[in-house]
Amino acid sequence: MRLFTAFNFPQHVRARWIAETAALRAVAESARWVGPEQMHLTVTFMGEQPETVVEPLTVALDEIARGYAPQALEIGGVGAFPSWRRARVLWLGVKPTPSLMALAAEVGQAGTRLGGTTEERPFRPHITLARLDGRASTLRGLERAAQTIGDSTVAYVSSIDLMASSVVRGRARHDVLYRAQLSREGGAPGATGTATRHTI
Repeated sequence: MRLFTAFNFPQHVRARWIAETAALRAVAESARWVGPEQMHLTVTFMGEQPETVVEPLTVALDEIARGYAPQALEIGGVGAFPSWRRARVLWLGVKPTPSLMALAAEVGQAGTRLGGTTEERPFRPHITLARLDGRASTLRGLERAAQTIGDSTVAYVSSIDLMASSVVRGRARHDVLYRAQLSREGGAPGATGTATRHTI
């Protein structure tokens, strides 16, 4: 199974992001836009892993999560990877707070210890909005439209989730395998995660 860890967001927050980026969708209707149910912040990507990795991962995530409070993430600004001129991925920005970056580093180290893929690029927190075909006229229009999207959103997350990615009938499917509760402050000390099979 293809595993990754992520922060997932409440439905009303994702619906707001869809509404606020409507101008972008109007410019590039042919882009592969991410639906609201797929909007998440990937923390680490582990790649293909045997099912036996899941249990030790949940233990590691619980241990890490107990050291962090629920996160207030500032979401705002639209950009592109690798650049606007050669854009292939359109994203919504996430402010890289010290707490978020430290949490991501710990989770990444735990994943690597258990056989996960080692990321060569530094962690740049973002929420993918669309995958693009690189047509110059579309990219110029998207860059102009992105400048009109101003206000940021604060999104609260209380768990870091272990996810499984698959393709079902040609569509990407993400299943939440486990939620490790962020429980330092604002939660019961030593609180552990909950196992679930929630499709988003």
